[in-house]
Amino acid sequence: MVFRDEEGRPAMGFTQQRAHEFLEYLDEMQQKEFMVCAWNGLSFDLKWLGHQAGDMALAARVALKSYDPMFQFFNLAGFPIGLAKVAQAMGIPQEKLMDGADAPKP
Repeated sequence: MVFRDEEGRPAMGFTQQRAHEFLEYLDEMQQKEFMVCAWNGLSFDLKWLGHQAGDMALAARVALKSYDPMFQFFNLAGFPIGLAKVAQAMGIPQEKLMDGADAPKP
């Protein structure tokens, strides 16, 4: 699902309405047995979407049926780990890296 501006270009940010529509879309897809998966999605993406949409209850419902590999790692090992370190350990070269604090910046 791609949100577009009035000229048909991909939108740069989510309005409250678009964020809510996206959460509704994720919820609908989960009801069709699709899996929502995001690294650290429970702690970042779905919280942000819930706040932006003004509907934390819907975000929580999506979160409860989502798969978050970082959360699974945390439950097994007792500490979080960044995706870059996982890729490095797996021998996956990376061309582009950013600090998590930079993620919300346009």
